[in-house]
Amino acid sequence: MHFSTFLVAATALCATSVSGSCFNTGQNWGDHEVAKAQLAIACKDLGGTYTPSEVRQRCRNKPTGGESYNFKIENHTGRNIQVSQDECEREIGAQIDNCGHGGE
Repeated sequence: MHFSTFLVAATALCATSVSGSCFNTGQNWGDHEVAKAQLAIACKDLGGTYTPSEVRQRCRNKPTGGESYNFKIENHTGRNIQVSQDECEREIGAQIDNCGHGGE
């Protein structure tokens, strides 16, 4: 299963402006390890079977600062897909590492 067949969105602290697949504005992720720790918790709920057009998202509070992370997966394939917890963490984790403000 390749994540390129459906949309993975990882929003860093409520970023709002999109360009290409990464947001250009909004809060930075900050410490990537903190963001990835919250992602690991969110991916426990985000893994599983997705029906066509299904969207799941989980909001996780940042341990300090009163901010939050919003992690989202959308199925745009037109068929059921299976997303494992490991895939969720790997693919959204790549956005944490490669998109300073999150992305979709």
